[in-house]
Amino acid sequence: MGSLSTYLYKIVNELKEQKYSTSTIHKVLYSLRDSLDISAAVLVIRNQQTGKLEINNRYNIADRAARTFYREIGNNVIGRIWYHDEIILTSHNGPVEDYKDIYLDVDYKTALTVRIEAENQTRGYLTVYFDKETEADKEQIMFLKANAAICSFALMQDQYRRVISSLRQTDSYTGLLIYNFFHQKLEEEFERSTRYNIPLTTAIMRIDDFVDILELCGTDIAQTLYKEVADDLRTLIRGIDVLGSMGRDEFILYMPSTTHSNAEIVFNRFKEMTESKKYTLKEMSISITIGATTLFQNDTLVDLINRLKISLHNAIIKGRGSVCLLSD
Repeated sequence: MGSLSTYLYKIVNELKEQKYSTSTIHKVLYSLRDSLDISAAVLVIRNQQTGKLEINNRYNIADRAARTFYREIGNNVIGRIWYHDEIILTSHNGPVEDYKDIYLDVDYKTALTVRIEAENQTRGYLTVYFDKETEADKEQIMFLKANAAICSFALMQDQYRRVISSLRQTDSYTGLLIYNFFHQKLEEEFERSTRYNIPLTTAIMRIDDFVDILELCGTDIAQTLYKEVADDLRTLIRGIDVLGSMGRDEFILYMPSTTHSNAEIVFNRFKEMTESKKYTLKEMSISITIGATTLFQNDTLVDLINRLKISLHNAIIKGRGSVCLLSD
């Protein structure tokens, strides 16, 4: 185990080369594992659109716990971090309410929670867990605060990048339409389809277990996987179909003049191709989960998009590699 300053130096250098905050934060968590001998870690950020607390990144936290994560700021550890304390030590021998407030899926002996700030506002928190009793000394506390500051800066860089990206039409890495521009195109197609009573099918496709792939294989492999799948999907759609990027593990698509039965054929082709190939230098086998819907009579664009999200949720519940296609 090297000195804490050596670990910090490596992470700062990573920040200088950052392409996406996911990569930097992922390396921060693994650096904390190696330097402080933590058993698990989680970075939780409040979504600025919804106001909900969401897991942004994690180390050694089960996917199930991440999917079902729900917390409110409250009056316990999270609340005190949010409004009062910069760092809090939680012990299994301490108040039960505090222990449960930051508990995820594995029992722990001790946890350290530190505030994530940006532009003088609390944005979230970083918690590291230990499977043994520990008393953090001054150097370790300063080290953890420094890593929290790096996470905050990495997130801010992403935010600035999103502002710049919103001025562009395509993602430079995949060549796919960015979501804001895709949404504009969908709105135009929606108006045309409703005006002339033309079928329209939309879909969201998610790469299954992408977070686990990211954790096990790293950011570069995960991004390469996303691009390779994007390239494959592009080969199976027509010139009038429009494919966009939606987050780090999802694609969004609309297909004009496409009925329920025709859409099923396309989605089966998507599944057959992605499940039959090996991706990246790791020769990975993957699956995709698809939620889709056709245009209903009297739909608004908001109705269509909300139903699209519901269909993806239903497909996820059914299990990996599932398809849920809602039609009128």
